[in-house]
Amino acid sequence: PGRDLFLLHFNGERYSDKPPLYFWTVALAYKATGGVSPFGLRLPGILSGIACVVLCYLIAHTLLGDRRLAFASACVLMVMPRFVWILHFGRLDILMCVFVFGAMLSFVRRYFVHRSERPASWAFWIGLGLSCAVKGPAGPIILIGGVVTFIAWNEAAPEGQARLGLLKRIGRGFRRIWHPGGVAAAVGLNLAWIAPIVLLGDTESSSDLLISQNIGRVINPWRHVQPPWYYLINIGYNAFPAAIFAVWGLFFWWRRHREGGASGGVSVGLFGDRHAACRLLVSWFGFAIVFFSIYLPKRAQYLLPMYPAIAIFAVVFFERLARDASARVEGDHARDGSVLARYFALPATLSWAPIVLLIPLYLWLDELAAALVRLIELVDVERAFYLSESAADFEYSIGGVADWVKILGALGAAAAAVAFVVAVRRRKVFATLGLLVGVTWVAFTGFFFRVIPAVHSDDEMREFAALLEARLAERPDLVISVYGETKPFYNIYGDFPIRYFDDEHETAYKAFMTDVYEVGSPFLTITEKDDAEEFALNPWAVQAHQWESTMDGDEILIRESP
Repeated sequence: PGRDLFLLHFNGERYSDKPPLYFWTVALAYKATGGVSPFGLRLPGILSGIACVVLCYLIAHTLLGDRRLAFASACVLMVMPRFVWILHFGRLDILMCVFVFGAMLSFVRRYFVHRSERPASWAFWIGLGLSCAVKGPAGPIILIGGVVTFIAWNEAAPEGQARLGLLKRIGRGFRRIWHPGGVAAAVGLNLAWIAPIVLLGDTESSSDLLISQNIGRVINPWRHVQPPWYYLINIGYNAFPAAIFAVWGLFFWWRRHREGGASGGVSVGLFGDRHAACRLLVSWFGFAIVFFSIYLPKRAQYLLPMYPAIAIFAVVFFERLARDASARVEGDHARDGSVLARYFALPATLSWAPIVLLIPLYLWLDELAAALVRLIELVDVERAFYLSESAADFEYSIGGVADWVKILGALGAAAAAVAFVVAVRRRKVFATLGLLVGVTWVAFTGFFFRVIPAVHSDDEMREFAALLEARLAERPDLVISVYGETKPFYNIYGDFPIRYFDDEHETAYKAFMTDVYEVGSPFLTITEKDDAEEFALNPWAVQAHQWESTMDGDEILIRESP
């Protein structure tokens, strides 16, 4: 409250992690929905998710010219676990994806359909500029890198003509999307928020936002550092099931390229008249994976801007399999539908079978944990005790549900497994894809109970916020602070300040609480129960009233001044 639109603040301190555009959308959502609320916080992300699905459909339809395949691509994107997961939170990534997808749609229209369409060039660069205003240069880098990779790959001379050099190919292709006015508009959009921050803000926070958060994280990252193979391990389940089939599609592409030889080449021997579209899709997701694998900070949602490429490529692969499976080539029994066994059955089984195995495992988790505890007690009593305590704290287990629910769940998993095997054996490619996507959707949303994020309400946090508001009504000068590894105590359900210290700032938290105690201000501070011993001897901790509670399954300790 009382701050301007450009110099963002977080609990009274300058916030210089990200640009302001996303936070403006949240502020507008609060205005539109009547104040601060979980729905208002999530509304920009929910609308962005819908827009992403629509844009994925439009990109696929423009590339492939087939409404059926475009609709399938949008559906595959819509059930990717990481895509669904991020809609539950107030995150910047999904809004950035809207502008990245919009810019890619503009490029596709400009390059594949209307090569002289000037509005598409404007839209391409404006989309890049807006994505930068949401989360910095990550979005533009992915898009420009993927486009340049595609142009360099695709702008080769026809057979029999001299091949152009790499730089000449890039230059000739890039001229199709270059638009000075669009570039100027993209730069101007970002100067519109950068200039006020530089002119009105302090030097340290402005430098942190513009330099440290962009260049500094590359040279000397301070969080989310992961090994280069990080995405190769988790992309399979974050972009499930499309990522697994996209990888198998690349193998299919490589094998067909070798079989096509010099006469067929990449133009005919792989995806026919869709070879250029597939090159764009592979360039899009290939560049993103390579770039972020080199980039030291890594998080699963960083790859969201290339998810449509994986979804569309997987659907094109399925469509090609369907055509090959139905083909009858005289005298060539190797192609007579056996392509399903080669390229479909194995990856489908590897990706789908774990769901069938994990459903009964999850349903009987408590029973299995108890049996494991009894076995471990035979060799290590202390370890068995800790395992038993951990199992008791697992509040999201559904092991206590009725037996008939467990039985139905196991029977449903078995029936789905039988239907899956039958569909593969009968070469029903799209029926199998539908079954695969359907089981994925039911498994994911069924376990997390959040099909529609907007209706999910955290009753524990709502009750806790009501408690804090009641305390503030009694003691208006109450200082509320939180220390811990996570951030479950934001004032989403109220309008009161909370000073948050993560577990990397233990010294700052102790100093803050010491100052509050010495000044004599009334305080209420919240820590995780596991951290209680670290502060037990501090004067403010000794003098405070204490009680225990839970939040999202975590045990917390609340201390309040007398």
